[in-house]
Amino acid sequence: MLTSSGEVCAKHAIVLAGESYLTRLAKLHRVVLPVYSLITLTEPLTAAQWEKIGWQNRESLASCNYTVDYLSRTADGRILFGSRGAPYRFASKISDEQDRHAQTHARIQQMLVEWFPTLEGVKFTHAWGGPVGMPRDWMPMTEFDPATKIATARGYTGQGVSTTSLTGRILAELISGERTSLCQLPIAQRRSPRWEREPLRWLAVRYMQNALSSY
Repeated sequence: MLTSSGEVCAKHAIVLAGESYLTRLAKLHRVVLPVYSLITLTEPLTAAQWEKIGWQNRESLASCNYTVDYLSRTADGRILFGSRGAPYRFASKISDEQDRHAQTHARIQQMLVEWFPTLEGVKFTHAWGGPVGMPRDWMPMTEFDPATKIATARGYTGQGVSTTSLTGRILAELISGERTSLCQLPIAQRRSPRWEREPLRWLAVRYMQNALSSY
């Protein structure tokens, strides 16, 4: 495999599992879309606050109404709230500056109070985020080409904690040739349609983000 910095050689396979960062490779630039998910963290809540909102255990909560919202109760008694992200940048640009977006983080903090009205006035101590890789059909995929010895796994769309384990096992089977029923799964040896070229990609994504911005 040739790169701008040198040549990479491997006996069995080269695995490209960079998720949204695969867009920085010319041949994979359109396989996923880097979509940011931003997170905010509250100050530690008191026992009385936890009792009022009725969240006594450590269940993870989520909603897919308009956008994907996900909440967790941390070990030190805070609420982690993740949701929509920074506006999509032209040509799938990824940068550290996009990890924080004041307007979006403010909206996420407002949404948390909408979930739990009794937390009106709660303070937030941290805010951050990062890009996830979104395929054109929202379906993860694994692929191995024996001719080039290049393997890829991508398209987790924010579900990477569990999906990386599964795709890793599938890739191991595809590369080794020792296949089980895992290789019969729909995500094995498949390709999603590529995203549109710019500026159509930017126009479509920003239209959808603007349409959801008021929710």
